[in-house]
Amino acid sequence: MKKLAFFTAILLFAIAISAQPVGMMSRGHIGHGDMMGPMIGKPAPMMGVGMEESLLAQVGLKEDQIQKIRAAKMDIEKDIIKLNSELKLKRVSLAEEMMKDNPNENIIKNITTDIGKIRGEITFKKVQGGLVLNKYLTKKQIEKLRELRETNMRKMAERRIERRGIRRNIRR
Repeated sequence: MKKLAFFTAILLFAIAISAQPVGMMSRGHIGHGDMMGPMIGKPAPMMGVGMEESLLAQVGLKEDQIQKIRAAKMDIEKDIIKLNSELKLKRVSLAEEMMKDNPNENIIKNITTDIGKIRGEITFKKVQGGLVLNKYLTKKQIEKLRELRETNMRKMAERRIERRGIRRNIRR
């Protein structure tokens, strides 16, 4: 009876973990910033979309350099999608094993170890995505990009505050 309660608890824990988005696509982002300025620890927009590419053009990158950065980030994104698929399959395997009448602890240990390795690979790919710009930008360009991002973030925050103020006035 204790084993059943233990495995049920582990199964519930595994289900709770699997409900959390792990991959970047689940958040619509590619990576956790480029480790610069206000972007530390925050998701960076995908290179194929909008503002980031226009900022790179403002920094002085040529179109072919922007294309290389986009291609590198998309390759990383594809790798992460594959890893997330592997992760989901491992979670299903874990749930299957735990639902058996007599689950094998060695198999469970192996599956959970695999899950940890896959998560590590996903984290590493996210870091790689964040470092792509370092390969193509000079220190001066990185500093200019940081300044542009900070300016854009301030403007977005100001617009957000303005919209909230307008909405509050409408409600009154």
